[in-house]
Amino acid sequence: MATSIIKLHTFSGAGDTYPPCFILQVDDFYCLLDCGWSENLPRSRITEVGKWAKKIGAVLISHPSMRHLGLLPVLVGKYGLKCPVYSTTPVCKLGQLFCYDEFQSRFLSEDFSLFSLDDIDEAFELFIQVKYSQTINLQGKGRGLSVTPLPSGHMLGGTIWKAVKDETDIIYAIDFNNEKSRHLNGAAFDACIRPRLLIIDVSNALYAHVGRKDRNEALRHLLLKTLRRGGNVLVAVDTAGYCLEIANMLESLWHSPESGFMAYGLAMLSHVGYSVFDFTKSLVEWMSERILRSFEDQRCNPFHLRHMQLCHTLDQLDCVSNPKVILATDAGLRTGFARLLFADWADNELNSVVITSRDGDFREASDLFTLLQKQQSNEPDVSLARRLIGLSRGEKWAREGLAIAAADTLLIPLDLSQRVPVIEDTGAREVEGEKGSSEAGPGRSSVVETTLAQSKGSSTGAANQFRNFSKSEVFDPIDELDNSEDDTEDEDDEISAGQPHVSSSTPGGGLGGNVFYNQPYSLLPSNSGSLTHGRHMACYDIFPGAQLHSGGQFFRSTKRTQPVFPVTERVVQWDEYGEKIDTNIYRMSAEVGGPESTKNRSQRSATSNIGRS
Repeated sequence: MATSIIKLHTFSGAGDTYPPCFILQVDDFYCLLDCGWSENLPRSRITEVGKWAKKIGAVLISHPSMRHLGLLPVLVGKYGLKCPVYSTTPVCKLGQLFCYDEFQSRFLSEDFSLFSLDDIDEAFELFIQVKYSQTINLQGKGRGLSVTPLPSGHMLGGTIWKAVKDETDIIYAIDFNNEKSRHLNGAAFDACIRPRLLIIDVSNALYAHVGRKDRNEALRHLLLKTLRRGGNVLVAVDTAGYCLEIANMLESLWHSPESGFMAYGLAMLSHVGYSVFDFTKSLVEWMSERILRSFEDQRCNPFHLRHMQLCHTLDQLDCVSNPKVILATDAGLRTGFARLLFADWADNELNSVVITSRDGDFREASDLFTLLQKQQSNEPDVSLARRLIGLSRGEKWAREGLAIAAADTLLIPLDLSQRVPVIEDTGAREVEGEKGSSEAGPGRSSVVETTLAQSKGSSTGAANQFRNFSKSEVFDPIDELDNSEDDTEDEDDEISAGQPHVSSSTPGGGLGGNVFYNQPYSLLPSNSGSLTHGRHMACYDIFPGAQLHSGGQFFRSTKRTQPVFPVTERVVQWDEYGEKIDTNIYRMSAEVGGPESTKNRSQRSATSNIGRS
C-alpha cells in the first residue's frame, strides 16, 4: 500500500487573529481550506496566497461568512483561480449575499477596490453545491481523494469537511458548535472517529459560554427595559449568520401578546435583508429537527416575518415607529449601517447597543492590555465592537487612550465617511475656458465651453452644456450634463430629457463632423422606480421625426416617409343613437346567400304583387 505525503500550509488563522486560510497538500494535489478576509488582513498575506492560485486544484468552504470565504473573489478576479469550489447550498447562496453586503457597505463609505461585483459573480459560478454526508470523488491530480461534508452547527449550512485518502482520514473542523441552537442542530462528530489528521481551532477554549435560555432571557430583559424608558436598541449582527437566530427569537417575542413587545417597532437594516430571508425560507431542510416538524405539521415557516420590517435605506428606517429595535449590519461596527446608527444613537443614554460577535478577535484582556502597552504598530487595530465588549466587562485595556468628559463620560474616536456625487463648478469651468482660449496660439487647439440648443429648425435656447474636445483628448462618456432649472416648458418639450445621444458640430480645432455625447449615469442609485438608461431608450429604434432632414436616410425611398408597418384602421360609423349595426350578422344562414338567392327573392316578391293587383 502506497503512503501519501500530507502537508498543511498555513497563511492566516494559525497563531493569530486573522481569518483562516490553509492549503492541504496530499502528494501533488493542493486543496484550499477556506480563504477568509477581514479589514485588518495585511496585503502581503493576500499576495502570498495569490501565488498559489495556479496550483490549487479544489477549494473547500466551511461557512458563508466573510471570515471563511471573503478572499475568494480576490483570488478569482485578480489571481486567476479557476478550480471547482465545493460547499453546501446554504453556504453558496448566503455566502454570495455576504459578499454583496460587504461590497455595498465598503463602496458607499470608502474607495474600495479589492474586489468588484463582477468578481463576486465570477467566483460563485465556480461553486459546486453538495449535501450533507454526500461523498465527492475528486478528479485530476486529486484522484483517489474523496471529501464529505458534515454539519458543524455554527451557521446555516456550516460544514465539517472529512477527506479520505486510502485509509487516511483528515478532519477539518473550524468554528463548530456542538450544542443545539434555536434553528440548527449541533455538530456531528459521529463520523469523525480517530482521524489521522485533525485541523481544529481552539479560539473559544477558554471562553465561558452562557446557556442559551439564560442568554435569551437577558436579551429580552434588556430590550424591554430600554423600550419602556423610551430608548432605541441597536443590535449589531452579521449578514446571514447568527442574525437568523436572533431574528427568529425576536419574531417570536413580537408574536406573543403576553410579552409586551407588540407596541414597539422591529426592523432589520441591511443592503440584502430581503434576499437573505427569501433564501432562508427555502432552506428549511437544512435546519433543526424541531423546525422541520413544525413546518411539516403546521406548514409554518419560521422565517416568514410578520412583525419585522426589512429596510434597505435610512429613509425607510424613519418610517418605523419609535421606540424600536433595529438589527443592522455589520457585527464588528467597522462599516455599514450599524456604524452609522451607533454614531447617531451613542450620545443618548436612553439607547442601548447589543454586540453579538467579537469580530474574530478572540484575544483575552491581558493580551490586549500588553499589546497596547507595547504599542506594536504591526499588530492589527482593535475593532469598535471588541472595544465596546471590553468596556462592558470593565477591562483596563479598553479605556486606554480614551478621553473622559464630564460626568465620567468616555469619548470614543470614530471616523465616518460617505461617498457623495461630485458636483462640477460651472463657474470655475467657464473661467478656465476663457483663460485657455485667450492663451491658445493659432496652431494650438483648446478646450472651450459651448452651449447646445435644439429647436424645430433653429436654435432657440440653452439647455445643456457640453465640452468640445481636441483631437489629442479622449472623450469621456460620463460627462456631467448641467441641466438648467430655469428652462421654460417649451424648451422642455423641444429637448427630450430621455434622449441619450445629442449631436453637436464642433468649431475649428476640435473634432470635425458630429460628436455624440452620452447622458451620464447617476453616481447614486435612483429611487424613481423606472428605467432611465438602456435599450428601451429611443436611440435604439427608428423613431418618427429623427431623419426628416436632408441628406442620408436609413433606407432609399422616393417618398419622404418613415418605414413603418402597415396598419389598416377600421372605420366605425356612428349616428345619434350610437354605432351602426350590421344587420347581416344576425340573419339566418338560409337567408344570407349569394346573388342568385337575392334575385329569386326579388322575382317572387314581384309575382305576388302582380297577383294581388
